[in-house]
Amino acid sequence: MTTTPAADRRERLDGDGFSISLVASDLNRRLQVLDATVDDPAAAVAALDARARRSDYGKIFWKAPADLAPSLVEAGMRAEATIEGYFDGDDATVMAAYPDPERARRLDAEEQDRILDTVRARPPKPEPKPLPDGYRAATATEADADDLARLYSEVFASYP
Repeated sequence: MTTTPAADRRERLDGDGFSISLVASDLNRRLQVLDATVDDPAAAVAALDARARRSDYGKIFWKAPADLAPSLVEAGMRAEATIEGYFDGDDATVMAAYPDPERARRLDAEEQDRILDTVRARPPKPEPKPLPDGYRAATATEADADDLARLYSEVFASYP
């Protein structure tokens, strides 16, 4: 008999020099930092690592303010990407740590690289076709948040 992983749950980690709001995901075996106040990055990363190991999670994921990223790298995390303007115009650095080193490995790296090369070699897509009558495309706004959250909770098993 297989067991279904517990639903994602919000948690807090508080300690000297940090306060972190996160999502613990048994399904994805990861912690995702949602919000944090950090005066001691080393203590924050150590607490996240201990929390991840307690549940046998393989990854810690954090969209951190870009100015915090160097301190998080020094504390043992790695910077994996930048999201320009993520924090009301300020950049975010996507940070990760891997208590399970296997989670850091790209599976099928050669195949992934081949696919990326193929996609990059394609000519740009033409303009999209017009939508059928009665449909419109628009950028989502804050007013759409509840409807999108409902949709995501129906479609995705885990979407923090």
